[in-house]
Amino acid sequence: MQPDPTKPPILPPRTAKGTTSRRPLLIVLACWAGILAITAATLLLHALPEPPAPTTTEAIDAGADTPPTDPRLTLPEELVGRITLAITRVVAPDERERLFALAGAPGAPGSGADARRQLAGAILAAEAIGPEAGLDRLPSVARIPAADPDLRAALAHVEQALSAAAHGETVPPASEATAAALRRALGWYGSTVLLLEEAPDSPARRAFEAGLPVVLGTLIGAVAWFGLLGLAGTGLLIALVVLVATGRLRPQVLPADRGGRFGHVYAETFLLWLVLFVGLQLAAETIGGGPNLLRSGVLMVASLSALAWPLLRGVSAEAMRRDLGLWWGRSIVMPPLAGLATYAICLPLLVGGVLLSMLLAVVLQALGTPPQPPSHPLQDELASGGGTHWVALFVLAAVIVPPIEEIMFRGVLYRHLREWWGRLGSVAGIAAAALASSLLFAAIHPQGIAFVPILGALAVGFCIARELGGSVAAASIAHGINNGAVVLLNVGLLSG
Repeated sequence: MQPDPTKPPILPPRTAKGTTSRRPLLIVLACWAGILAITAATLLLHALPEPPAPTTTEAIDAGADTPPTDPRLTLPEELVGRITLAITRVVAPDERERLFALAGAPGAPGSGADARRQLAGAILAAEAIGPEAGLDRLPSVARIPAADPDLRAALAHVEQALSAAAHGETVPPASEATAAALRRALGWYGSTVLLLEEAPDSPARRAFEAGLPVVLGTLIGAVAWFGLLGLAGTGLLIALVVLVATGRLRPQVLPADRGGRFGHVYAETFLLWLVLFVGLQLAAETIGGGPNLLRSGVLMVASLSALAWPLLRGVSAEAMRRDLGLWWGRSIVMPPLAGLATYAICLPLLVGGVLLSMLLAVVLQALGTPPQPPSHPLQDELASGGGTHWVALFVLAAVIVPPIEEIMFRGVLYRHLREWWGRLGSVAGIAAAALASSLLFAAIHPQGIAFVPILGALAVGFCIARELGGSVAAASIAHGINNGAVVLLNVGLLSG
């Protein structure tokens, strides 16, 4: 009789090669020492602030001191500006000042923002409210470090342009050198202030205005998407708790269930995968001259070769398939539906993650070590491309990465933790395995320490799907939906 590929097999007890009953604990401890060391190094690497770079070749050649403050504007800060401007276009003029104050735009009065953000806020206020509002928000030249000539040139031009616009005069065109300094110093805000010299019916101004409804439509769509699915997810989460409490839903990842205890082998496998993945990425960045997400996707696929390790250690292919949840199910449509339901359940959990993230930021601020703003290289990649590049990044983020990460985190790592903490009892073992694997998942992602609770909350939702469904299919689909939604949201906002 052939095994049914749609469900986990029932296998006789087996043990892995090369181990005795006394060795697994030492193996697991050694593996966890390596896993925690790599994770801590990755987390610290992304938590450390990047040293600011001199803004011009002349400043470097002159040996000028690099300003210790005024770091470059981040992409999220630029997206806040786009969203703020799009909203102000559809509200009454007398309400724009109040809306602008509530939007959290860079350089808000009284925020203690540095000169770069004050200047960005002045440009945004001029575009959203009027040139007079921009003039009122301009920083003083004394606040700009002498080693930042680009920012000084930007301030001089912005002040001249806003003053001319406020008096109804023709805005003098910026020279090529000044325009380049504006873009280097202020990014999207620098390009925006250059529109003051354009006529209202010029192609550049028309293209800019045409993009703002796209940003607004993306924002409205995102609110509807997350809001409706979040409400549905809250109801599903409550129903799930009731079903589990009444025994109508039972755990499916059962420790040492007929297949023997392979927990130590899966600890080895996860460590091997982590070494392969991190090592390949570092080698590629060293040779290739920096990070590249598309190349990272190829290397992530290559890192799945770590799954050969359990086979070499004596775990059969059928046992590994069962242990890691590598099956789809009898119905083609059920895993996608379960994946969508899992994603919906993740959204209320994300609210808790956001609150914990805010609390963590406050604690770190109080300790004198404010966290770096959350960021992800995906956003930078999206901002630097378009068209086919966006499609490639969508496929990478929503199709390729999710199943690989789910196999390793909710398959290999979660199985290892459930095996080794099975003695704690069903509830305690599941909770410990879910929290530990979710924290590692969050810490290994390059989004900063402040984002760990948010990613961790998302991962807990994936663990729920893994535990109650047995397979990693639903979690992989939910993961792909989340990543795809994030990519589409950023594309919509960057299209403005």
